[in-house]
Amino acid sequence: MAKQDKQRLKIAVCGAGIAGLTIAAFLSKSPDIELHVFEAKSDDRAIGAGIAIWKRCWDILEEMLDFEVECTSQGLKLPRWSEGWCFSFHTSTFIYSSQLAQVFKYVVKGPVLRKADSMPYGDFASVPLGPRMLPRATLLNILHKDLKNANCHVHTNKKILTWEQQDQRELILSFEDGSSAVVDLLIGADGVHSQVRRRLFEEKPSFSEPEFSGQFAYRMSCPKAEVVKLKPDHEALCGFKIWCGNGRHVTSNTVRDDIQMTAYDNVFDPDGRPLPFDGPWVSEVPATEIAERYEGWDPDLMELLRVPKFASRWAIHVVHSLPTFVADRVCLIGDAAHAMTPHQGLGGNQGIEDAYVLARLLINVDTTTSNLPDVLGIYDSIRRPFSQDVARRSLVTGLMYGFLDSKYRGRSLEVMGVELIDSCRWLLDGDGVYEEWLKAQSMLAALPSSDELLMVCFPPFQFSPTLFSGGGRVGPRAGTPLAWYEYRSFHYLVATTGDGSNQLLVLGRWRALELWE
Repeated sequence: MAKQDKQRLKIAVCGAGIAGLTIAAFLSKSPDIELHVFEAKSDDRAIGAGIAIWKRCWDILEEMLDFEVECTSQGLKLPRWSEGWCFSFHTSTFIYSSQLAQVFKYVVKGPVLRKADSMPYGDFASVPLGPRMLPRATLLNILHKDLKNANCHVHTNKKILTWEQQDQRELILSFEDGSSAVVDLLIGADGVHSQVRRRLFEEKPSFSEPEFSGQFAYRMSCPKAEVVKLKPDHEALCGFKIWCGNGRHVTSNTVRDDIQMTAYDNVFDPDGRPLPFDGPWVSEVPATEIAERYEGWDPDLMELLRVPKFASRWAIHVVHSLPTFVADRVCLIGDAAHAMTPHQGLGGNQGIEDAYVLARLLINVDTTTSNLPDVLGIYDSIRRPFSQDVARRSLVTGLMYGFLDSKYRGRSLEVMGVELIDSCRWLLDGDGVYEEWLKAQSMLAALPSSDELLMVCFPPFQFSPTLFSGGGRVGPRAGTPLAWYEYRSFHYLVATTGDGSNQLLVLGRWRALELWE
């Protein structure tokens, strides 16, 4: 299909968090897309802590939004990525090399890991790379700048309730205020509490509802000057520190004039499963309560935890690994698809990677209203396995900080430190996301033509059973002429024509949730 003949897509993005605004900013640049962003709250400028952006995701934002210029225009002083440190895939170690000074080198340093629960206290690993830290408001402001064009419309106080599909094509969205909208595609970017996910998996609560991870995060902060008064050479003044110990850990980092702290606690049963939790997700607690939990730990940590006056407890909830991120003309991105623990600071980053792959698929000249379900299938096949593996890595990393990973029991801190550093190696791969896109692009080019898609989209029609793979009966009783088959990643409900021609009559095509175990 020639570019000038490309059909205009009408796309709804539900949720104006990082993932939702990122894909909106990417898509709004296409003249072939009419974009509507629906945010349930009255203000889409969400508040929150800073966000860590690793280089592989920074490169995405730079490619799509000229991101670094935007950051500096808002007065941010960004640390350079380069200062000679690089990763040697030969030796699987980080080295300093003047010859390799342009490859995988960072001034942005990662955390120092410190054994803090018992004597002898001391640092046991230093990660020589890390993400850039940005105020969340800065990121959202930059994303908003790219939404100010005629192709994009942002609607607040619009909470989606449900949707219906007409003629296997357009979706009719229904909102809490009684209004509706008609679109070709719905992107659920509405976070861990996603209503879009609930609707997709309404008969499977293990997928529709988030689950408690077994971890609490206690967040606090204090002025850096108060810690300097206590002890000018305090360990917390040296930068990003992870205080590790048996069953729990604390992170501290200097952010402008403050020191931000998060104390993590793990509550698992003897089999390693999270204990039941039905309390509030976020609650205020006295900071003294947190300090008491770390009685007997490193004196520097004890001093630090006694400075804040208030703390908030966050019960960390995650999304169970979903069997799919898509269903016909609906898809999930960001926390709605794969909310994860925060131990590598990768939740927002994965939402950005989702947005990149999906946006490039949707603005591609080969994507049409007819082949949207297949295009979403490509997105799902690439992003779902990867993001779910990242979620697993994040959880394992948090367990390692608390000396809870059974794999490392009885092993030295030096071995654990090497493993933790190695676990960051993939974040150095600046071409990683682009390689995902190249794979997606290849799969998109291999899709059938629009004429062929029209043939399979509008039942009934006759089709040879030799084109289908797999198959099994789904009729009301054994011996029924109905059967289901799989072809081009879709399920088809078919029946024999009964005229002896060995042809099948296709009654419908769908990604059937009820077929998943």
